[in-house]
Amino acid sequence: MLKKFIILLNSCFIITFFMACQTTYPPVTSSTEDLKKEISDLKQQMEKNEYENQQEIERTKKANDLLAESLKDEIQKNQIVINRYRDILTIKISEEIFFDSGSAEIKKSGFNVLNRIGKIMINFPDKMIKIEGHTDNVPIAAGYKHVFPNNWALGATRAINVAEYFVKDLKFDPKRLEVASFSMYRPLVPNTSAVNRAKNRRIEIVLINKNMYLYQTTGVKEY
Repeated sequence: MLKKFIILLNSCFIITFFMACQTTYPPVTSSTEDLKKEISDLKQQMEKNEYENQQEIERTKKANDLLAESLKDEIQKNQIVINRYRDILTIKISEEIFFDSGSAEIKKSGFNVLNRIGKIMINFPDKMIKIEGHTDNVPIAAGYKHVFPNNWALGATRAINVAEYFVKDLKFDPKRLEVASFSMYRPLVPNTSAVNRAKNRRIEIVLINKNMYLYQTTGVKEY
């Protein structure tokens, strides 16, 4: 009788252990299939991202070519420089086109350039537009400090005036725009001569992939 009880007890233990193993460890085939699906999904997402990136690079190149043709006279005079790196485009515009010295009021020649840039960029809604004000290292003259207390304020006001023209006159969506002032702290060349200081006084218009920019700054891809 005792022997039968021991055999029965061992059988129950084996069955219980087997059921526990089944619960704790899913079949190997199921894990393998899940892993294969994850790898396939990841590969598809990578291919999609690469395709979208390449499309954005092509659109940026097209914008570059159109702007270079439209602004060719100013480019030849070294008043405008356009640089492109993959899907980022930067338009550096000399102060002399936009403003008189110490002023933030846009000149007629500045409006002319903005109209040509706007006519092209309105057709690239996938681009964020960052407008940067840059100055040289010469302090604001005492007689103008009541208007611009420092170069930060001068650079910012100039960039704001350009942005307002994009919105009010060229009808750009204000959500596409960002304004920044770098004062004298992002010089193109050392501020060691009048010629160099003139190169550093500029407006830069930077065109950036909107979805990438929004994702990096807000965590979402669209407003």
